[in-house]
Amino acid sequence: MKKAYIFCLSIFSVCSLSLSQEVHTHEHGIFHKAPLFSPASISRDHVMQKGQFMLTYRYMYMWMGNYYAGTQKLSTDRRIINRKIREITGDPAAHGHVFSNWMKMQMHMVELMYGLTDKLTVMGMVQYTDKEMRMFGHHHHGNHHHHGKVDHASRGLGDIILSADYLVAQGGGNSLIVGMGVSLPAGKINKTHVHIIHDEEVPLREYSMQLGSGTYDLLPSLTYTYTYGKLGAGLQANATIRTGRNKEGYRFGHVFGTAGWVGYMLSDFLVPNVSVRYSKWGRIKGEDKLNKEYFSQHPTFKDPDFQPDYQGGERVNVGVGLNTKIKGVTIGIDYVKPVYQKLNGVQMGVDYYVSLKASKAF
Repeated sequence: MKKAYIFCLSIFSVCSLSLSQEVHTHEHGIFHKAPLFSPASISRDHVMQKGQFMLTYRYMYMWMGNYYAGTQKLSTDRRIINRKIREITGDPAAHGHVFSNWMKMQMHMVELMYGLTDKLTVMGMVQYTDKEMRMFGHHHHGNHHHHGKVDHASRGLGDIILSADYLVAQGGGNSLIVGMGVSLPAGKINKTHVHIIHDEEVPLREYSMQLGSGTYDLLPSLTYTYTYGKLGAGLQANATIRTGRNKEGYRFGHVFGTAGWVGYMLSDFLVPNVSVRYSKWGRIKGEDKLNKEYFSQHPTFKDPDFQPDYQGGERVNVGVGLNTKIKGVTIGIDYVKPVYQKLNGVQMGVDYYVSLKASKAF
């Protein structure tokens, strides 16, 4: 982890120094086209002029419909999933009882940006998250085996994000922005659902169904954009660095991501774009106290959604999007689909997600 910190700091320092030595001029007219070229799901890709506000609403819909073990997509047949669990653990007695059939997530985000200076912009964002999961299981009633399906839901406010982004350099259609944010633990992490395992009602907490991280997280970012005529492109590196453990006894893994995109202005207000993204995130450290109390008494129970080791992985996504501007409001849509997923243990993979954005500067 120390090497990762040093690597990120090195990139920030070298890029900032090299570009700042090349360009020092302000070209607000060119630079403020950048949000029109960027995919709707990309944020913190520009700064505001001094005294200017921008209000943005974002919506994201994500669908997850299959378990993965490494790069292998698994069916929803519990026998196949349990066979893979035994293979991973090396324990012939290891197995799970309840599994996810599918999961969908909707997020509503409202953010407000303000230009403190022509180079420094601050932003605050609140979010409301709606998660639903269809579970299927295998449990015992007396001498009979029963299969059942049940829906779980978690809804409420998510973590609050505050950030500051600084325009290091700009000129010749190039711009470089360095940013730092913090995620405040406002989302609940005690969302509990009851599962029937061997005739017993067991309250457990799926990690993926929680509304926040429960920790104060650092959000560094580095964004480079380039515009030339009707063409716009960008690169962004970002991270989520967790600090400490939450009150339930664990922390989510650190996240590192990169994204690159290209947009072309077909008309003054119609800009399609394509993008490629890569993300890598770590396993959970620690374990939810409620889950730990139950699974420590049943060491062969390895239900995937509750195992901290069955978290983390890496993913490559490709996206296509379209932006437009109507009466001063920038509107964008972005469809993103994984082309490669390598996940730790056995866990749900992402099928696709769609993002919408509407923003207005004033």
